[in-house]
Amino acid sequence: MFGCLVAGRLVQTAAQQVAEDKFVFDLPDYENINHVVVFMLGTVPFPEGMGGSVYFSYPDSNGMPVWQLLGFVTNGKPSAIFKISGLKSVRYYRVRNRHTLVFRWAEVETQDEIFMCFKTKDDMH
Repeated sequence: MFGCLVAGRLVQTAAQQVAEDKFVFDLPDYENINHVVVFMLGTVPFPEGMGGSVYFSYPDSNGMPVWQLLGFVTNGKPSAIFKISGLKSVRYYRVRNRHTLVFRWAEVETQDEIFMCFKTKDDMH
């Protein structure tokens, strides 16, 4: 029903269905992804008046998942490109080294994914 594309990678068309109206695509190595394309395969249209909201899940500084609404796809708008590079989560550690304040960045490890949820068109905004 859906596909997901990241530049330089193979197209993902096998979304994991986690509920009747929810699908997930895993995005390994998300730190190196700038944009992601989500699209309908054209095999199964949405019911009239329905569409799919697209969310990106990434970890906050405590490792807890954050769900960011990216946008939506519908029968009339079956694909969309989303920029996720500004959403990347990084932990910041401050370390005093003599007179210099040094910031060390360590990536938070967690499962990062694109999440699709069916909603009526009116509920997608």
